[in-house]
Amino acid sequence: HMGSDDYQVKGVGIHQLKPGMTLATALFTHTGTKLFSVNTLLTQDSIDKIKKYNKEYPVDDTVYVRA
Repeated sequence: HMGSDDYQVKGVGIHQLKPGMTLATALFTHTGTKLFSVNTLLTQDSIDKIKKYNKEYPVDDTVYVRA
């Protein structure tokens, strides 16, 4: 993993996301639509967007964040 020596990465479910978490990888829907770039700092609004998109266009089951 690129730069994984600098920080730990853990996988969490969509419903475990919390404001203040930082994405360790870009987040895509199953159709290939990019929702967020790597290193995005999650806010409540961005988490709500992920959950909304997940209902219509499923997102990967595991989201990788910096631990």
